[in-house]
Amino acid sequence: MKLIFMGTPGFTLPVLDALITKHELLAIYTRAPKPAGHGMHLKKSAVHEWGEAHNIPVFTPATLKNEEVQKQIKDLGAEAIIVYAYAMMIPSAVLTATPKGCINIHPSLLPRWRGAAPIIRAIQAGDKETGVSLMRLDEGWDTGPVFAQEKVAISAEDTPTTLGQKLNDVAVPMLIKLLDNFHEPVAQNETGACYAPKLEKAEMAIDWNQSAEQIERNIRAFEGGFFLLNSKRVKALKAKVLEGSGTVGTTINDNLDVACGKNILSLEILQKEGKKPTTKHDFLLGTKVEKGINLCAIN
Repeated sequence: MKLIFMGTPGFTLPVLDALITKHELLAIYTRAPKPAGHGMHLKKSAVHEWGEAHNIPVFTPATLKNEEVQKQIKDLGAEAIIVYAYAMMIPSAVLTATPKGCINIHPSLLPRWRGAAPIIRAIQAGDKETGVSLMRLDEGWDTGPVFAQEKVAISAEDTPTTLGQKLNDVAVPMLIKLLDNFHEPVAQNETGACYAPKLEKAEMAIDWNQSAEQIERNIRAFEGGFFLLNSKRVKALKAKVLEGSGTVGTTINDNLDVACGKNILSLEILQKEGKKPTTKHDFLLGTKVEKGINLCAIN
């Protein structure tokens, strides 16, 4: 099948690796190079570099609303456009530019967790499972009809990184199967529809009034949570829940166990600003934390 690919981050590369072995990639659309590093030199996306390495034409338009860009896409003569983490609005003219439309790889069991951060929100909510949905994009927010879905269990240790890899492993064979045996999608059932908004930085400030269970999920979902210790910001990267109670937001001993709205949170992996992550043991060797210290919320 003749295809166009639209995507940007490195985790999408296994999809490209699979596509190029069985199908004809006519072009890649990805985000434009951005300044990065100390020298702020322009850095190409992982998908951009992959395309160049495989001699696939790469395009980086600032918008797909431009009529010339839309004509270029249509004139390529692709049968379908594969979209995976492109993070750019796709207008109607592009949605209808190919016979089979835009096939999007979405990391949730639609209609649950439509939107920008489905993996994060599934972990934060304590979902026991999520999955991959192959859907045809329409002009709504992940509201298009679904070709196929596969469930994936969420473990008690999963972070967006580990869960994302599980979902990626499922997405690749799903997509190849669909392209080999193409069929029309089925409309989504609106029952249970919910949205997954983009993570805001303010959400990473730990609210000790929440239960220890919720805070632990937040830390995994956000891949970190901040609190103040001696007026310094510290990032908690891993924690575990213990039974118990105490004054909310206050250490109950000298071992970085903190009372929450319900139960106790034991902080296991921590990181001071400008420093590398460290275990609780090593952290406490350099920073004394006594019982009764209030780990103030960050405004």
